Amino acid sequence: MRTVFKLRSILKGKHIHTTIFSGNEGQTLANTGTLVQDVGEWQLFGALLSCGARLNAATQGISVVVHEGAEKIIEALSQQKENKDG
Repeated sequence: MRTVFKLRSILKGKHIHTTIFSGNEGQTLANTGTLVQDVGEWQLFGALLSCGARLNAATQGISVVVHEGAEKIIEALSQQKENKDG
């Protein structure tokens, strides 16, 4: 059975609020908490979680990471940078 980590991220001002849900695949996921991070922390956390999932898959301790909202945040941050630089 695979473990699922579902992250739902929303950009609020200068911080990103990420709600984390976890549980076994095919079952109801439990809300395990919300992180409030700056952009750098959010990027690092997402990268480390994805790397950990890949390592688990390689060692047969299968886990899945689903990150909802990441694309919207990346677009918003890119737009903010363009506005600042432009």
